[in-house]
Amino acid sequence: MNVSTDIQYLSRLELYQTEKPYMTTFEIPEIIGSTTNHRYTSTKANIQDAKNAKSLFSLHVNGFEFRDWPMEFQNTDFDDEAFIESCYYPVVLQQMKQAFPEAVEIFILSHLRRKRTEPSAIPAPPSSTPKHPNTISYAHTDFSPHGAKVAVSRLIALHEHLRGRRFEILNVWRVTKGPNRDWPLALCDYTSLNLDDVEFSDVVHKDKVGESTRLYANSGHRWYYIDKQTTSEVAIFRNVDSRGLEYPFAMHLSFANPNVEDCSGCSAPPRESIEMRFVLFY
Repeated sequence: MNVSTDIQYLSRLELYQTEKPYMTTFEIPEIIGSTTNHRYTSTKANIQDAKNAKSLFSLHVNGFEFRDWPMEFQNTDFDDEAFIESCYYPVVLQQMKQAFPEAVEIFILSHLRRKRTEPSAIPAPPSSTPKHPNTISYAHTDFSPHGAKVAVSRLIALHEHLRGRRFEILNVWRVTKGPNRDWPLALCDYTSLNLDDVEFSDVVHKDKVGESTRLYANSGHRWYYIDKQTTSEVAIFRNVDSRGLEYPFAMHLSFANPNVEDCSGCSAPPRESIEMRFVLFY
């Protein structure tokens, strides 16, 4: 079912002409500064249901695609970090190797277990971030081309034979209980994207500075999601290709679904999901 809803885009502030957008992953004293200078604007967007058109999307054209990967695990299994790493990791890694046989090597970079715990999906301050973070409602990717190089630098240091090779960072995203209608994942079709609307944002860690992306509003953007998404319906999307933004990637976010019973877009049960980030070298 197609929906019309508000999504969060980075505001077009004059500030960003002289000060780069940034966020910290830790709390800092107010006397020093703010944890972020991001400001967002709610913008009405039409999000199309891809339920019956999943085969039409391609990672290499649209920046994302869908796969049918049945899951035998229970939702509660994913609350155990040891289970995720010892049981879930090997299954998805093998699926990725089969799906992308042209990759020379594939590594698991990280994973993130999310639970929607509040009516709003705006992230909590760093100091109050729970074990299982809330959903994110602003358009973004986790890494820019520069941020990707920072993220994989330690990995390459351990595997020097990969230095200089092209790589990409892909996310494998699924709900862990379904069918889900609560704060679904929406993906922006790369073919509708104007790269002038993409903004880089510093991500300041205690030991390094990475970089992600944000998106300014444009009425030409085409967004897609899967209504009543099941645990077998997996979204694979590209965060970034090391060669640059000219290679399809997927801005993404979660949104308040106006077709559910709650006025804030929430439904019962609340969304629970897991995403894994993979680095593929070529």
